[in-house]
Amino acid sequence: MVRTEAETATAAQFMVGLVESNKERYSDQLEMLETYYRGSWFFETTPKLPDTYRPPHGDVLLAYIDAIAVGTIAICRMDDQFCEIRSMFVPSEHRGQGIATALCLDALKLAQTYGYTGARLTTGEKQPEAHGLYQKLGFSLVTPWDPNPRTEIWYFEKVIA
Repeated sequence: MVRTEAETATAAQFMVGLVESNKERYSDQLEMLETYYRGSWFFETTPKLPDTYRPPHGDVLLAYIDAIAVGTIAICRMDDQFCEIRSMFVPSEHRGQGIATALCLDALKLAQTYGYTGARLTTGEKQPEAHGLYQKLGFSLVTPWDPNPRTEIWYFEKVIA
């Protein structure tokens, strides 16, 4: 769990990496990405976690191999029942080692300890590896909960209690 300034800075670097990765993958939708990520906490010179990513309603986790951070994931409160899993990122040089699976499972366990009975997440249409991972972990495609859903976004949900 991210608690120190150094850990926060590391998580922020991964989240910036996620944005850059998404810019490559969604190069035809850069304006949408700019709008979505504009003003995000992780672009700050000295990043600080927003309250939504702090206990008891949210958290940010880092994965480590041999004391080197290799990925991140966040959870935040949606309502009394559901948390949202957000901003999972594992750099390409560390993919294929089960890190994303471990991060998701740890996030789900943490969500249970915070009292959530379900987890939701979204992912883009151009991320088939993410779709496969979430379905492998028991997430199901669901009707969008967003009042203005976009067709390029896939909505997933999993009961965890």
